[in-house]
Amino acid sequence: MRTCTKMLRRQKMYAKRPTRAFSLWGMLAGSLFGALDVVPDHLLLAGELTLRTGVFLMGISTAISCVAGALLGVFLGIALAPVCRRGLLMALKALLWRWPLVLAVVALLIVGAGGAARYVIIARGIQLDAIDFRPIITSMLAIAFCFTGGCTFSRPRRSSILLGLGYFAFCLGIITAGLPRIGSYSGALTDPSAQGVVLGNVISVIRSAMDGDGDGFAAVMCSADCDCNDDNPHIHPAAIDIPGNGLDEDCSGADLTRGLAALSTPSDTPPPAISPEAVSTSLSPLNTLLITVDAMRADHMHTYGYARQTTPHLDRFAKKNILFVQARSQGPSTRHAFPSLLTGRYFSGLALVQGKKWSKLMPQNTTFAERLKAEHYRTRAVVPYFRFNERSGFGQGFDIWKTTLDADRDPVWDPSADLVTDVGLRYLAELSTSKGPWFLWLHYFDPHASYIPHPDIPEYGSSRVDRYDGELKFTDHHIGRLFQGMRKMGIWEDTAIVITSDHGEGFGREADHGIAYHGFSLFDTEIRIPLMIRVPGVGPKKVATSVGLIDVPLTILSLAGIPSPPEAHGVSLLPYVRGNPPKRPPVLSELPGRPGQMALVDWPYKIIWHLGQNRYALFHLEDDPGERVDLATTLPKTRDRLKKMLHLRRFEIR
Repeated sequence: MRTCTKMLRRQKMYAKRPTRAFSLWGMLAGSLFGALDVVPDHLLLAGELTLRTGVFLMGISTAISCVAGALLGVFLGIALAPVCRRGLLMALKALLWRWPLVLAVVALLIVGAGGAARYVIIARGIQLDAIDFRPIITSMLAIAFCFTGGCTFSRPRRSSILLGLGYFAFCLGIITAGLPRIGSYSGALTDPSAQGVVLGNVISVIRSAMDGDGDGFAAVMCSADCDCNDDNPHIHPAAIDIPGNGLDEDCSGADLTRGLAALSTPSDTPPPAISPEAVSTSLSPLNTLLITVDAMRADHMHTYGYARQTTPHLDRFAKKNILFVQARSQGPSTRHAFPSLLTGRYFSGLALVQGKKWSKLMPQNTTFAERLKAEHYRTRAVVPYFRFNERSGFGQGFDIWKTTLDADRDPVWDPSADLVTDVGLRYLAELSTSKGPWFLWLHYFDPHASYIPHPDIPEYGSSRVDRYDGELKFTDHHIGRLFQGMRKMGIWEDTAIVITSDHGEGFGREADHGIAYHGFSLFDTEIRIPLMIRVPGVGPKKVATSVGLIDVPLTILSLAGIPSPPEAHGVSLLPYVRGNPPKRPPVLSELPGRPGQMALVDWPYKIIWHLGQNRYALFHLEDDPGERVDLATTLPKTRDRLKKMLHLRRFEIR
């Protein structure tokens, strides 16, 4: 008790002057890091950033960080005053020699936290370079900067104190005057990654605090994303507007009308129904093999114009069969794409049990495998990833749903393409020697991060892109083994084959809009995928029509001679394969969540809606495949037409 009283007295004795010094250095540290926090992100990612917007955002970020730094300095000054009374070196000595128990506890906590984090990272397949460590690094640097300055200059002059107080008041003034106007600059904050650590978190907290009805939108600090009724959670800019009910649920200024026919272009005409006879007279129902390669970008295949020969076997396959040049996934990650692939319906139109990241597909959804099984197909799938286990609901309709191939290999960190091909060949041998039609799905996981080298595959280099390309070549090699095995079994000529991917991949480059890996946006970096189809006796040809992953299950049903179900959102691609293609409706993609994104491709245009900011971006994909030039303000009529199409489609699939 005496010891505690003694320490408190010392705390009071030495707190006054060091606290002032810490506060001044805290303000300086905060201002420095606040300014640097905005500059790199916006210079790299916000292409429309003007000088005025940049100065405004930097000023707000600097002022907020200045105030936060001052508060940090007060806290550090009070906590560390006793050890700073003799300067920095003595403070460090005191920390090392007089507080050994505290330091030991902190060290143990750090080691324990690091061990736990490592376990989670390995178990969940989290990629370290996809984690934003900036908040931690910024905080640690600010604390070190503040501690060093506060202990080194523990007795600031009176003039320095007065200058610091004046600067603190100036920062408060900037915050008071600037925050209410932040909505006018929200166009530069459309991409959350361009908000920086400070602005992103501060704006999120303030908007949440001022959101009266808890729908994610406030009526203040906004521009395009203003809530027109902050007392009703069903009315906000991202709400589904029900046409013709007299209510403006999405705050657009008017009730949505059903005038889709007036908006339609020739590409909007729905295709005719597919009759079983349109497939084949001699081979229907066809045995079908579906091959999906995780995270395979179309533009990293030579077939789609890539310089490297990453997929020679798939390239040869594409030359002899049907190649779809403009195919897109319905989501930028597997958890959003697979439900659509399994059902032919958009993610937001499915019955799901929402989890933190992954959603369970409910039994009331009918998968294409269930429809095949009802027609006496034998159905098997090899999908090596723990997320695809029975709890996912993805295995509905499959006789065999195999997710574990080798207990000693984790597909995220170890190669698995060789195992997939081995099991696939074994299943094909069993299926081909028994009676009745069959369907087999093989999912190759290797191009999904992490990207690991393979001794039997020549390396392209050590960069992230090089290692990814190496994974593509490794996977292609084992798909080639699969093709060779099918030829030896004598089933190659009589088997329909569909090859595609679930989504694309980003590498953190400017060309990838700064996105690393996937699941963050609806740019083509993440949703454009390869699609190749082999129907015995048909081909080769290229199809330029824009299509979707959602069309694959309906195509598989057509190959079996089964009509497309009326509740499906996709269309069968068999007419495109047979050479009498109808015009396909625009292709929709979704990034569910809060905030979410939606995109609509009505070739050659693509519109992306950022729901959280209620902002629209318009791109001409034929002229601008990299999606660098936003035409939303340049082509307002096209933007508004596609915007209405998007909202009507969203209403129809809900």
